[in-house]
Parts: sequence; C-alpha cells; structure tokens
Amino acid sequence: QYELSIDSIKYNFALMYRELEQQKRKLISSGKYQQLSAEERIILDLPLIMWLKHYYYGAIFMYNWLVGGGDIVMDDAMFAFLDKWEKKTEAEQEFMQFFKSQKNNAIGKEVEKDGHKIYALNDVKQYIAQSSADTIRFDSQNFSDGYLNFARCNVSGTYNYYYYGLYDNSINDPHTASFGRLSVYYLFEGVYIADEKKIIIHKVEKKIRDGFDFKGEQILGRWNKSIFEFSEKIGIVPLSTSKSASLSNKTFNDFREHTNIGKDFYIVGTTITPLFVNYIFIDEKNDIIIFK
Repeated sequence: QYELSIDSIKYNFALMYRELEQQKRKLISSGKYQQLSAEERIILDLPLIMWLKHYYYGAIFMYNWLVGGGDIVMDDAMFAFLDKWEKKTEAEQEFMQFFKSQKNNAIGKEVEKDGHKIYALNDVKQYIAQSSADTIRFDSQNFSDGYLNFARCNVSGTYNYYYYGLYDNSINDPHTASFGRLSVYYLFEGVYIADEKKIIIHKVEKKIRDGFDFKGEQILGRWNKSIFEFSEKIGIVPLSTSKSASLSNKTFNDFREHTNIGKDFYIVGTTITPLFVNYIFIDEKNDIIIFK
C-alpha cells in the first residue's frame, strides 16, 4: 500500500483507518456519536476519503487535526508538491511583477496589491537609527522574522462558487484540497553598511507558516457520505442530500465542540530562493526604504 513520510513520520491508509475507527468507537460508546449531525459524522471519514482520492497531503493534514498531532514541518517532497500547484505558480508570477514595479520607489509604508504585500521594514529602520555600529549583520541567528520579513505572496485556491453546476474543478484539486489558500513570506539576510546607507542582500528565503484551522466562514464542499464512493467529484453547491454532506468551517467547529476532538496546527517550512533583490537602501531619517 502507498505510504508517505513527512519529517520521519510515516502515514498510510491502514494507520489512519485504525486510529479513526478507534475514535469512532469511543464516541459511539459514550453516546456522543449518535448526537452528531450527518455532516459532522463524515469528518471522521474525510482523511480516508481524501487518501483514496490521492489527496495525500490533505488526508494527512485532516488526520493530524483529528488526532492532535501538532505542527507539521515541511520537507523537500512537500515543497516539490507545492511547486506543482498552478495557482501558486500564477500567484508568485504576479507577486514578482508587483515587486519589480516597486523597485527604485521610496517606500514609507506597507504597499499592497491583490493580497501581495511589501513591508516598510519599520523595525529595521528603528534598529539602525538607534545603532552606532559601522556594520550590522541581519540574519536569523540575531533577528526574528519580524525584522527580516520584507514581503508576502498571497496564494488563493478559493473555489469559484456557482450554483448552476454540480461541481467546480478548483475544489477537485489535490493542492486546493490540501492548502486552500497560502501565504509565502520572503525573508532577507544581509549586512548593513552604515557609510553607504544600504543592506547588501546575501540570501532570500521563502517561509511558509500556514494555519490548519477552521476560522471564519468558508464553504468546504459537498462530499459523498460513503468512502466507497470516493471517486465522485466534490460538489460545490452547499446543499446536503441523502447521499452527500455539505461541509463548512462551522461543521468542523460544531464537531469539535460536541466531541472535544480536533486541534489546530501550523504547517511550517523554509527554503532558499534565487535573489530577486540585491540591496535595500535605508533612509531612517525620512522613514523610507528603497529596494534595488
């Protein structure tokens, strides 16, 4: 049987099936399972359905939420999976165009376009203004992400809702089913040269810190109630039937309240990316920066 490892932990269908069936038996014996709605009951089968659909990462994330497994650290294989996401590729291209358009501009406050952001590095400017050092090394050993994070790329896999068809292909995608939406943060490392009023960039990292939670209002698709019908496409019309259950963030929050099962977590990872900025000029007196 297929098996997928993340950070030395091995996942497969049999493992998830045993653990989830055990959870289900405990709920039945306590009488809580019988009190769940049809929509809430399907949650315990979702990791299995997603695994059978070959949405392996989505299945693991959902399983991890149900068993309270804590944060998941991304490995090279997961980054490679993400890089095949068309929406992420499109978003990063849009971000790069946006960032290029802001080069050589005086930036005094955060700049945003379509969810993409370039930060004004206020903490960096303040630190430099208070320092008398000739050089300052900005790196992850000496500074937190709050100092080094200079931009954000917004990746949205949000479904295109409509009510005239039965499904929308964007929800029937392993990347969207796994991540939904994603923020990619860009962090710099380099050395500030006081005489030249600039930071020479040595490295740029992409950092992901994606919360797996069910905050706010969001429709999460209409799923067949039977794991034996896993090949059926996920519907988008928010209407439950005798065969299907329409899920939303509220469904998961109700399930957690009724069962005390479900723990939010983060998917985190860092990777180095080619340099697309070489210098950051700092004018702390006029409270502006310029990317070059």
